[in-house]
Amino acid sequence: MQLLEKNRTQFACLFTLTTTTIYLSIYPFSALKLLSSLPWLALFAYVVVLGLSYQYKQGKVLFTALLIIAYQAVPLGFPQMLGTSFYTSIVPQLMIAILLYLGFTPERGVSGNVINERVLTSFTAFIGLAVINMLLTKYTSSHVIGLYLVLALGIPALLYLVWTNGTHQDVVFSYIGICMVIMGIMGVPPNNFMLLCFSLALLFIVLKESHNMAYRDQLTGISSRRAMEVQASGLGKRFAVVMCDVDHFKKFNDTYGHDTGDDVLRLVAKKLACVGGGGLTYRYGGEEFCIIFKNKSGQEAFPYIEPLRLTIANYTLILRDKDRKQHTKEMRGISDVQGQQSVCVTMSFGIAETLSGEKFEDVLKRADQRLYDAKEAGRNCVMPVA
Repeated sequence: MQLLEKNRTQFACLFTLTTTTIYLSIYPFSALKLLSSLPWLALFAYVVVLGLSYQYKQGKVLFTALLIIAYQAVPLGFPQMLGTSFYTSIVPQLMIAILLYLGFTPERGVSGNVINERVLTSFTAFIGLAVINMLLTKYTSSHVIGLYLVLALGIPALLYLVWTNGTHQDVVFSYIGICMVIMGIMGVPPNNFMLLCFSLALLFIVLKESHNMAYRDQLTGISSRRAMEVQASGLGKRFAVVMCDVDHFKKFNDTYGHDTGDDVLRLVAKKLACVGGGGLTYRYGGEEFCIIFKNKSGQEAFPYIEPLRLTIANYTLILRDKDRKQHTKEMRGISDVQGQQSVCVTMSFGIAETLSGEKFEDVLKRADQRLYDAKEAGRNCVMPVA
C-alpha cells in the first residue's frame, strides 16, 4: 500500500513537472521570455550542477548535464543546425536512449573509465539511431517517424523505471526525456527556459543525494546519528528518548554471517521506522537505534514501544540459501518451501524522559542505562522511565 501511494506521488510529480514546463515553454509570460533570451544563464546552472555532481560522485547526473550542455552548445556554435532534423529529431531520441541506459544501471561514480564507457555507449547509440532514422526517412519520407517510435517504446520504459524504483532521480530522468521527445515531435527545440528547468531538476538530485549522504544511514535507509544530533538541538524542554538494540546480535552475526546480520538490521530499522506517536527513528551505531518523541513523556511514549517490540519478536526472518542464485528456477521453488532456516529477532528497549533544564545528552545516557537494565532483566523487554 505504501509503495502504491509512493508511486502515485511520483507519477503526479512527473505529470505536473512535464505539463507545466512544456506549457510555459510554449506560452511564456514576460519574465520567462527574458529568461529564454539568456542562454548563458542555463549554461551557468549546468556548470554548477557539474561541479556539485563531481564533488559528490554523482556520475549519472554529471553525464546527463554534459549531454545537455552539448545539446545547448550546438546552436550557439553552429546556428545553422537549429531547426534541422538532426537537432529536433535524432538528438531527443539519443537523450531518451541514454537516460534509459543511465536509469537502468547503478551509480558508479565519476571515474575516467566510467565516463569513457558512457561516451562510447552514447556514440554507439548515436550511430545506431542515425542509421535507423536514415532508413526510416528513406522509406517513409518522414523524419519524425523515429520520434514516434521512441514515444511508443522509450517513454513507457521510463515510466516503468519510475514505477519499479520510484526514486527522485528516475522521475527527473523521465521528466527530461519526455519533454525532449514531445518538443521534438512538435518540431520545436527546447528553449533556454526548459533547459534551465532541466538544470534545476538535476541540481535537486545532487542536493538530495548529498543530504542523504550526510543524514541517511546507508545500510538501513533510515536517518543517521548525525541527523539525530541535528534534531536534538531543537527538541525543546519536553521529550522522551528510547534506546534499543538487537539482542545477542554479535552471536547472531558470528553464527549466520555478516550478510544475514545486515538483513536483520534492515528488518528492525524498517519496523522501528513505523513507530507511531510521532516518534523519529535513528540508527545510533552498530545494532543500536534511538527513537525520539518530541513533546511526550516517557509514560506517553511507552504505549508505542511495547507493540513495536512484539511486532519484531513475532516476525520470522527466513534465511536464504547462500547458493540460491546458482539454482535453477525450479530448484528455487522447491528450496523456498523446503528446508529453509528461519530465526526470530528480539530487541530490548530503555526509555528516559527529560527533567527540568536537562540536556539531550543526559537523557540519552539515562535511556542507555535503562537499556542496560532491560538486558539485565532478561532481554526482549521494555524498561520504562525509572
